[in-house]
Amino acid sequence: MKSLTQPLWMPPKLNAWSDPLIQEQYWPDRWKMTVICLCLNMTSGRQVRPILPELFRRWPNPVAMKHAHDETLKTLIKPLGFVNKRSQALKRMSHDWIEKDWKSVKELYGCGQYAKDSDEIFYQGFLKLEPQDGELARYLKFVKEETRCSQNQ
Repeated sequence: MKSLTQPLWMPPKLNAWSDPLIQEQYWPDRWKMTVICLCLNMTSGRQVRPILPELFRRWPNPVAMKHAHDETLKTLIKPLGFVNKRSQALKRMSHDWIEKDWKSVKELYGCGQYAKDSDEIFYQGFLKLEPQDGELARYLKFVKEETRCSQNQ
């Protein structure tokens, strides 16, 4: 799916919600949505949201992130914890993004089930998932309700 450069669907906007998911705000940039998943690993959206604008200003794409200066990246993501592991994951995932012939984001360094579920929902439009993550489950519930409401109109 590396060759998949355009989303397979347009997800309903949660912006009407009082608490939209971060991925929605960066859709349709698939790489940024994957970076967000790595940032959310073992931390909360409350901690991640403030660093993202600067993170993506400095490293707007996988090529830039792959070459990020270690200490600069670590300083920026320090509030998220696991600084050494997280900075390595961001850089190696970005390297894999460019260099690997991957079919699922789960094949990229540092990406687990959450990243896979997020990619399948937001980028590929797979709605028949049962994600373990509460926020992704909340989003799917919203999408299913929106779909039901629009079909009834």
